Amino acid sequence: MKIKQSEVNGQSNSNPWLRIENWAIGFCLRLLTIFGIKTAAGFERTLREFIRFGIVGISNTLIAYGLYALFLYLLRLGGQKFIYDYLIASVASYMLSILWAYFWNAKIVFKSERDAKEMLKALLRSYLSYGFSGFIVTNLILFLLVQKLQISAYIAFLVVLLVTVPLNFIMNKFWAFKIKS
Repeated sequence: MKIKQSEVNGQSNSNPWLRIENWAIGFCLRLLTIFGIKTAAGFERTLREFIRFGIVGISNTLIAYGLYALFLYLLRLGGQKFIYDYLIASVASYMLSILWAYFWNAKIVFKSERDAKEMLKALLRSYLSYGFSGFIVTNLILFLLVQKLQISAYIAFLVVLLVTVPLNFIMNKFWAFKIKS
C-alpha cells in the first residue's frame, strides 16, 4: 500500500509529526510486504491510529518519567529518604501525565469530537484505565522490582513501562475512547 499525499492534506513537508507518522507507516507497510503479509481493508487507518498513539505514548512516557524523576528528587532533597518515596513519585507523575495523554489522545489519536458530558466521561475512563495500569499494575511491579529484586527505582520504572504502555493502548482504544455505534 502506498500512502496518498491527499491523506495528509499536503502537510507532510511542514508538519514534523506527520513526517514521523508517514515514515513509520511506510516502514511498517514495507516490512509487511517483505514478509509477504497481506493486509485487510482499513488496516492502514488502524495502523495510522496505532502509530499516533505510539507517538503520544512516547511523549507521555517522557513526561511521566521526567515528572517521576523530579518528584523523586524533590522527595529526597536534603538527604532524607522516605521508605516508599518512589511510590509517591509514581502516583504524582501519573496523575499529571494522564491529563497530557488524554488531551493528545483526544486531539490527534482518536480524533474525539464530543460534547462536554462525553469528554468528561472519556476523561474519567482515561483516569480509570491509567489508574488500573498506573496505580495498581505499575506500583505492584515497582514494589516487586525495587523491594524484592533490589533494582534501582529509576530503572524499575522504565521496566514497568514495557507492560503498562501496551495495556494502556488497549484500554484507551476499546474503552475510554470507544465510539458508541
